[in-house]
Amino acid sequence: MGPSQMYKAAEVYILTKIYDVAEATPRIKIDPSTNQLYISVASRERRFIVDITNGEEIVDTYQNIKLTWRFVHIPPPDKESPEIRYFKLIIKKKFKDMVFGYLKHILDEADAINERQKVLKLYNPRSKEGVYQGPWVCVPLEHPATFETLAMDPDLKQHIIEDLNLFKSRKEFYNRVGRAWKRGYLLNGPPGTGKSSLIAAMANHLKFDIYDLQLTDIHNDNELRSILLKTNNRSIVFTLSGLLNFIDGLWSSCGDERIIVFTTNDMEKLDKALLRPGRMDKVINMSYCTKDGFQLLARNYLEIEDGDSYELYGEIEDIIESKKATPAEVAEKLMTKEIEEVDDNLQALFEFLKSKKDESEEN
Repeated sequence: MGPSQMYKAAEVYILTKIYDVAEATPRIKIDPSTNQLYISVASRERRFIVDITNGEEIVDTYQNIKLTWRFVHIPPPDKESPEIRYFKLIIKKKFKDMVFGYLKHILDEADAINERQKVLKLYNPRSKEGVYQGPWVCVPLEHPATFETLAMDPDLKQHIIEDLNLFKSRKEFYNRVGRAWKRGYLLNGPPGTGKSSLIAAMANHLKFDIYDLQLTDIHNDNELRSILLKTNNRSIVFTLSGLLNFIDGLWSSCGDERIIVFTTNDMEKLDKALLRPGRMDKVINMSYCTKDGFQLLARNYLEIEDGDSYELYGEIEDIIESKKATPAEVAEKLMTKEIEEVDDNLQALFEFLKSKKDESEEN
């Protein structure tokens, strides 16, 4: 662990003594001993940035012992020299034996705070006219999908959640058996069956960033390795699955604690070597909308609860699994009118499903 890691952990921890980081919109609670702070809001992020001024002291208590942190900022003497920033811990000499325990406490607390505060990011490689141009560029991941909102088979959904949770908890297991701490998923299904929403739900569940890797913009293994070395751990690398020649390079170049997700609209067209053990851990077939999926969408979009009585609701339940209607198509029809106009929205979906049946009969 380098000095910068300890500094960053101390900075995160000390700021909790100034404001409450547990709330989504932090409630500033200025320490009485603090004289001056600079407070700003991060661009496109719902959190405050608090900067302590030089010489400020923050008081903490650990195991009923009073400790004081003093922030020191030394501006650079010239343009070529770096600035110096550090925290000085002040403690009575008789308590020096508990310092290392206290610093371990700070590291653990900082990790927990960063996990709660983490703003997920969606990364894309910087490219121009199909040529890789340099580092990743990112925007906040603001996709609202969660496993609670996904319109997919409940048993399959629960299986994916349990698999993700098991993967996240098995760092020591992967180290012990000598395997890279990675897991590969292949999502197979027609457009509109929820592949992108599932990836977003996985990211929101794990608190992992997403890297959208466009393999068509990459021309050799060295370029792929250069891109992947600039990705962070605790992330999902997502790509189309068509380029088998890059798959092994992708696996070998990623760091630890990674989920690698491949997507395809037609698994029959894939090279069978892609599915061999060691390349793909899970194949998830994304189906057309089922009865369970419709019920969840109706609850989310129209606020229909168990016990509500709508004539077309039961008729839609009876026919939806005999149609090839994607969850995206069903959701679109449930948004035809205002949310209060439940019957009209159900009517739009029912007519859509009936028309699909008529088309199949004509063929």
